[in-house]
Amino acid sequence: MDSKCLSGGIDIYLKSNNGFEKIPIKDLLKRSLSDLYLWDGYKWVKINKFRQYPSFDKRIELILSDGERICCTVGHKFILASGESKSA
Repeated sequence: MDSKCLSGGIDIYLKSNNGFEKIPIKDLLKRSLSDLYLWDGYKWVKINKFRQYPSFDKRIELILSDGERICCTVGHKFILASGESKSA
C-alpha cells in the first residue's frame, strides 16, 4: 500500500484479528502489518507494505456527498457507490 495518493488524516477501514476499525491512514506507520487487511471497495486485501512520502505531487481536495473532505493526488482512483471506478 502506498500513501503517496492520500493525505495522512484520511480515515481507512481495517480488519485484523481484533475485529474492524477505522483509523487515520498515518497511524499505519505505528502498527504491525502482520494481520491487517484494508477494504478496497470490493474485498478485504492484505497490507504487505506501507510507505510515507514527504509531499504530494499535484494535490486536490474532494468534497464527498456526506461533506467529508479528502485530499489526494490528481488521478487517484475511487470506487463510487455504484461500483464504478473514477479518477480524481
